[in-house]
Amino acid sequence: LSNECIVCFHTRVGDSIDADFCGEGTFYKGTIVRCMSYCTYAIVYDDGDVEVGVPELNIRLASHLRSEERRVG
Repeated sequence: LSNECIVCFHTRVGDSIDADFCGEGTFYKGTIVRCMSYCTYAIVYDDGDVEVGVPELNIRLASHLRSEERRVG
């Protein structure tokens, strides 16, 4: 288990992300708290919910960080 798992946008434990809670199609703000096996992650959402085993396909860089990245790039 690594604290430096790489997703398509080079995320790490502690990074702010948006994740698709329970894979239902709605993304919520949260933080990666652990990288697990098979490219899955443990997420603590800003509302306090916790989800374990979130696949990387259900995670994207936090919306405010994507906006900053577009301005820089």
